[in-house]
Amino acid sequence: MQTNSYKALYQKSLAILLCTTLFSGCLVSAFKKKNVGTKNFKVEKNTEYLNVMGNEMPAMPKFSSLSPKSGKVRGYVKDIYGNPLKGAHIGVRSSLGGGYYSGAQGETDRNGYYEFLVPQGVAHYYNAGYSIDYGDGGIAAMGLHPADGKLESFATPDGAVENFVLLSYGITSRENLSESPRLGSTYYGGSIFISYRASEDGDAHVRLEPIENPSNPLLKIAYWVSKPLFGKVLTPLKIIYSRKLPLLWFSMKIAKFEEKQNSLSPDLRLLIKTATATQNGCRFCRDIALAQAVKKKIGTEKFTALLSDDISKQTVFSDKELAMLDLLREYNEKKNVSDKTFANLRKHFNETEIIEILALNAFEHFYNALTIPLQIESDGLQQIANEKSNW
Repeated sequence: MQTNSYKALYQKSLAILLCTTLFSGCLVSAFKKKNVGTKNFKVEKNTEYLNVMGNEMPAMPKFSSLSPKSGKVRGYVKDIYGNPLKGAHIGVRSSLGGGYYSGAQGETDRNGYYEFLVPQGVAHYYNAGYSIDYGDGGIAAMGLHPADGKLESFATPDGAVENFVLLSYGITSRENLSESPRLGSTYYGGSIFISYRASEDGDAHVRLEPIENPSNPLLKIAYWVSKPLFGKVLTPLKIIYSRKLPLLWFSMKIAKFEEKQNSLSPDLRLLIKTATATQNGCRFCRDIALAQAVKKKIGTEKFTALLSDDISKQTVFSDKELAMLDLLREYNEKKNVSDKTFANLRKHFNETEIIEILALNAFEHFYNALTIPLQIESDGLQQIANEKSNW
């Protein structure tokens, strides 16, 4: 008789939207100038989010006057102190009709200046971002704010001038504040998400007891192989495959297809798996995909960006990757894909690759559907992979 049952007594998440700075000392300086001092907030028990900064916006720096150039976009990117930012990424899309887009990307020079050609059609800015290194190999991707507070479409022959500012606090727009006040993407600066789960002492978080010492010799071998590969015996191996061994052989066939019978690049394959696992809320599946990214030395910047509320604004993704991610998001949310989304996918992938994308997405749903109902959480595989990579 199984004595350990999962009993969740209480679970609540509190998102505190702290529109503060990501730069050391920047917010402190801003507060000193305005004599804001310390603010105290009372958080009620049913509070889901708290906007600390309100609708406060910093003053915009001054920019040199520029005139539009036909067929091009140009402008400057600065921080709130007026310092030029080198390496900021700007993206523009153009359409000649029918919902088909052609994109162009540019990067600022040491003077914070960008200028590049735009495909013919009706164009608009679709991303503007800047990234900084932090911690031990971490990267923070941050959105840029249009200096005039708005982004408008334009005809390519007319050209356009748009200056951007990296804000340490403020709101993206009053429309976003009105419609989505609880989302971190509505604000510039930092967000803190606090969550906790209470359970009785001794209760297991998973709904089935892990089998630590299987009697089947094949499972014993699988357990033994898992340790050097992942740094531990995987929880799904102890909970799922130990109870239904044929599922392990099925999973091995899927793994063979993913690694040996798939023409997609390793980073695209992992991006598909991570995107679907993230949308479905499978923490174990996301964790193991990120561990593989570390092992293959692909890096985790793009996988971290998948947590953004609006992936299209993340400058780390190419137009090809965005087309794929748009299809995955649309199918995973609506269980359907529009003609426009599929047509955009076909611009970047051939028919065989499209089938491979759909197959990998389907396989990831299979794994998610096994682990989520059993409440199998992250195994800490990414952290283990990070530690091994530093040896």
